[in-house]
Amino acid sequence: MVLLVPRYFNQQFLACYLGVSSISKSEGVEVYMDRELFIIKVVECARKQGFVIETNRDGFLQIDFGNKKLHQKHLNELFPEILSSNAKIAKLIEKIAPGRPCTHKPMRDIISLINKEFSG
Repeated sequence: MVLLVPRYFNQQFLACYLGVSSISKSEGVEVYMDRELFIIKVVECARKQGFVIETNRDGFLQIDFGNKKLHQKHLNELFPEILSSNAKIAKLIEKIAPGRPCTHKPMRDIISLINKEFSG
């Protein structure tokens, strides 16, 4: 879901009410991203960077970062904190999926691309 809202709305209340993260402001409009769109964007960016996208035995989409994977449920748990400009991505990943250090740099790159896409 992408929702464009005039700035005069109470943005914090609206974000809380909708359960979304505000990540972009431009020309009097704020763009909100929900968990579903976040997961779609992460998977899309990972695929563009050449990572294999699979469906695991539980039916979750997952990104194969070589020898370790992050699946849809992990990504769901990372949202919205991982989109913060001062997010400690390695710590966030270790909190929800320990022992996957090879995912940290690629996820930093993916999140950077998503933030750039929605910041302007």
